[in-house]
Formats: sequence, C-alpha cells, structure tokens
Amino acid sequence: MENDFRQTWRGKIIREYDEEALKFMSNKKSYYAFEDPQGITMEFQATSLQQAMVIKKKKAQELGIPKEAFELTSIRKKPSQSA
Repeated sequence: MENDFRQTWRGKIIREYDEEALKFMSNKKSYYAFEDPQGITMEFQATSLQQAMVIKKKKAQELGIPKEAFELTSIRKKPSQSA
C-alpha cells in the first residue's frame, strides 16, 4: 500500500511540474528580426525559431519576396527600438 502511495504521489508531482513547465514555455516568446539585401526588415514574436521561420515565409509571400532573401539578424527578449 505504501508503494502505491509513492507511485501516485510521484506521478502527481511530475504531472503538475509538466503542466507548469508547459505554461512557462508557452509564455516565453522572443522577437525575431529578419532582413533582405534591399534592407526590408520584419520583426515579430514567436515561441521558437521554427515558428519564426513559418511566420517569415508567410510574411515574405505577402510581400512577394522569396523567403530565402530574408536572413535572421537578431533574436531579442524585447522588440527593437526603431525610430
């Protein structure tokens, strides 16, 4: 019986930890900035580099510019201060 309690207790702690970790990670966004050779820049929030690449592709399509033209220039916790 004691062994069952330990397994249940440990499982509960692990589940709670995983849920908290997921909440923390979902709130952890960074600002990704990209620039093309002509100086066109785009900056937006994303939770991962992979997500940023998908957003870059969509924004490049909207602008009619090949996604390959844009290179990653920075990753920040706060947006850049543009004039």
